[in-house]
Order: sequence, then C-alpha cells, then structure tokens
Amino acid sequence: MININLLQFNSSLSASQEDMVKDSTSFLNRVNAKGMLNFSSSGLPVFFVRTGGSEEWFKSHYEEYIEPYFILAQGERNSLAASLEIVSFLHQKGLKANLLYGDEEKIGDNLILFGKAYETIEELKKRAYGVIGVPSDWLISSSVDYKKVKDIFGLSLVNVDMEEMYKKVEEKKIDLPEVYEKFLKMTPNREEDMKMSFYIHHAIASILDEKKLNGFTLRCFSLLEKYKNTSCLAFGLFNDEHKIACCEGDLASLVTMAVLDALTNEPIFMANPARLDLKNRRGTYAHCTCPFSMLKNYEMHTHFESGEGFGIRGDFYEKEVTMFKLDPKMDSFTLKEGKIVTNLKEDNLCRSQIIVDFDDEINDLIETPHGNHMLFVYGHHKEEILALLKFVSLC
Repeated sequence: MININLLQFNSSLSASQEDMVKDSTSFLNRVNAKGMLNFSSSGLPVFFVRTGGSEEWFKSHYEEYIEPYFILAQGERNSLAASLEIVSFLHQKGLKANLLYGDEEKIGDNLILFGKAYETIEELKKRAYGVIGVPSDWLISSSVDYKKVKDIFGLSLVNVDMEEMYKKVEEKKIDLPEVYEKFLKMTPNREEDMKMSFYIHHAIASILDEKKLNGFTLRCFSLLEKYKNTSCLAFGLFNDEHKIACCEGDLASLVTMAVLDALTNEPIFMANPARLDLKNRRGTYAHCTCPFSMLKNYEMHTHFESGEGFGIRGDFYEKEVTMFKLDPKMDSFTLKEGKIVTNLKEDNLCRSQIIVDFDDEINDLIETPHGNHMLFVYGHHKEEILALLKFVSLC
C-alpha cells in the first residue's frame, strides 16, 4: 500500500454539504480502483481541492509543506478552476506543482508512482554510504558533489580512509565461517586466497557496522596491489544483503545503486559496457562481481585484469532488465529497458558477461555517455524511475 497524506479543503460555504462529501468520497474510490492507495495522515502530501473558493485556504497553509506540490482536482463544483488558480500561484512563486486531473485511473497510477517516489526519498534520507579510499585513477569523470547528492536524494556520503580498511584486513578474521567453508569446497586448492577474500569481507563489514553505513564504494584495485587479492566475492555477498557494494570508488554508480535499491528492492549488477551494436540495439556488459542471487549458477574464477584473487563467473537469467545510470553532475541520466538474451564466457572480458537487447535506440550510449559503468536490475522499472526523477526535478 502507498500512503497518501490527503489534505482535503473546500469553500467555507460548502463545508456542510452532504452531497459534496459523498461525491468526493466516490471520486476518491474511483481514483483508488486498484486498491493500492491508503488515504491517511502520512505519506505523500496531496492537496485535494473539493470546490472553488478554497484558494485562500491553500495560500494560508502551503508553506507548511515543501515542493513539489501535488494538486488533485475533480470535474465538478469548480474544483478545476480553483486548482488552476493554485497551480498558477505556485508557478509565480517559482515552485514546482503537479496537477492531477482527468482520467481517474491515470490519476491513481500517478499517485502510486509519486507516492512510491516520496517513500523512496524519505528512506534515502535515513541512509549513509561509505567512500572507502578515493576513486580509481581511471575514473576521471565519476566524482560527485556530496552536498548536491544530499540536497537531491537525501542520502549522505561518508569518507573512510583506506588505511582504516587495511587495519581491518590485518585482523585476519572470518565473520561467516559456514559461507567460507562452502566457497572453499568450490576452490580447494586456493585456501589462502579464499581466506584473504573473507578477511576483506570482515574488514568491510566492520566498517559498515561501526560507522552505521548502508553500503559503500571501495578503491578495490588498491587491494590487488597490497594483498594480491580482490573484493569481488565480498561484493557479491554484500549486494545479496542489499548492503550496496560498488566497485572502484565510482561515486556516481554508488548513488545510482542506492537509489535503485531503495526504489526497487532488487539486487543490482554493476557492469562495464564491452561492446555496443548500435544497429541492432544490443549491448555486451561484463564485470567480475555480481550478486549471487541474480545468478542461476556460478563458479569462482580469477579476477580478469590481474589474474589474482577471485572473480565471479555467473550465468544470469534470460529476463527483462532495466539499465540506469545517473550522470556524476546529477543533472542527467541513462535509462533503458531490455532483456538479457544470453550469457557469454569469453576469456578477454570480465568474468560475468551478458548480452542485452534493448527496447529503444542506443546511439545515446555513445553520444552522451555517463561514465564507464551501468547498473542493471531485473524487471520493468523505467516508469517508477522516471516518476522519482520527476519528483526530484531531474526530468
């Protein structure tokens, strides 16, 4: 259920009219035909203009709420006329206003989408994500403005020094002994490498716990230099727990993953674009880590670039996916839907490899790229994401 904080108001001249109340209730029931809305005193604030002559009430109370404003109008008792006056008033103030009017089923659908967007932002306001080390040297376009991220999405970014990570690794602790044993059975000849993978997992888990973080991005290639090992296995485990794990210190991808997680509650695959077939709207994407819950089977390989540590080679389900990425400036984005049509096992790419057929043209992936990573979730989520981006004025 989506909570809607319904603020009903009308002219004082009609306050006691029983038929007005009856008609308004009937209208709301039609809007909520799918039964997914809970009109209450919490959730997305929606101003329901029941009659004309009620503009003064709105003017006296609107400053108690923040934009964007949602104005709900019905086709009787001069509700629309009053609503248009209110929207014009808000626009003159330079404030964002959305008029909900017309097809009642569509109004209901929009309330579901915007109500979910509101809940997502409220959830992100409670979250903080760690930036462990600085971004990798090759991510020359992926830094973000922490304050801007906070202002738009509500989430906080917290810097963590890489030395703190190293100290935790040196504790040489394994937090998940049963999981460790399971993976060790898959790689019996690589016990020391497996131990180090779980020491890295412990280090990250300790930082998340001590600093009360909901996820992180990590300068993970520094672990290769220091320990000849990777965090790919640990990342797969954390992403299964919805403790967002983002590679290479990529801040734009971290924010995108946090938004996707709060909005969809789906596990997320972060991947490099390897090949793009513009004519056939097809892309090949690959990375050495992914949530295990997104895979129908997997094996533990080495990390692609280095040949060290572990990389996850998994087969994804041939299912519909949504691909999303926020630009580091937080003023544009890439958003597409498609379907995973096959998995590859090529030796010259990162270990988990998918081919995606997209529903729309993909020339923009070349013309206006948003960094070197894309984020995938199963299912159709384009409409939800667009509603969220509209809610925060990014589209």
